[in-house]
Parts: sequence; C-alpha cells; structure tokens
Amino acid sequence: MAIYKHGMNYSQDSEELIADLKQDIKEFGPKKTYYAFFKLVDDVKLYTNYDIIEPDVPLTSEEIKDGEKVEILTAEKLLERLEKQNSTI
Repeated sequence: MAIYKHGMNYSQDSEELIADLKQDIKEFGPKKTYYAFFKLVDDVKLYTNYDIIEPDVPLTSEEIKDGEKVEILTAEKLLERLEKQNSTI
C-alpha cells in the first residue's frame, strides 16, 4: 500500500530504483548500508536515489540535490521503503 499520512496517500514510481537495489543486494547482501536520498513532501519521505557508502570516499554536498536530505539505511530496509512508496494508492 502507498504511504498514508495526514489524510493523504503518497505513491511514487520506484521500479528502476527497486530493480537496481535488488541487483546490489545480490552482489553485496541485504545488510550493506547505503546513503538513501529523499525529499520531504508534507512530512512524508519519498526516496529519490541511493548510493553505496564507501568509507574512503565521503559524501559531498554536491551529491545532494536541492531539496534532498540523506539518511543511512541497510539495503533490506531501503528496499522495504521503496516497495511501499512504489505501491499504488
């Protein structure tokens, strides 16, 4: 089901991100951590992208688009959230 908050349903096409993440899970496992990029829409997190965390290469402000925020999630948690936001209303 889509994300429901404040009397509204929020859904976003995430098929491409889900397919990419499933490939990464096959390669790196479900516990690998990633930077998860998202935008807040009416206090609802809508994930827009992700990137693998490389300890020797810190995240820079240039990698974060205007209006985006970042959190660190495991692949399995990010997949769960992407599938939820991808579901139809």
